Amino acid sequence: MLGKRRKKTDLPAVCAVIVAAGSSRRMGGENKLLLEIDGVPVLARTLSAFQKCAAIRDIVLVCREQDIMPYTELAKASPLTSCAR
Repeated sequence: MLGKRRKKTDLPAVCAVIVAAGSSRRMGGENKLLLEIDGVPVLARTLSAFQKCAAIRDIVLVCREQDIMPYTELAKASPLTSCAR
């Protein structure tokens, strides 16, 4: 687990699956999810948006093997509490 599970609520338990397994071929191979907008990586913004949803208890990020480490480091540096590894 990269983070802690949220406390139980009256909302139904929902797990978000974010598919981030593309090769960024159209971007010339540059990983667009790690590009920053106003100093924040695109993937961090995406994870944050899902994190704010009270119904989501867990977030699963699906990625290519070569992206596991950079994405794990990004998740650890972010204030996430529900991203599963």
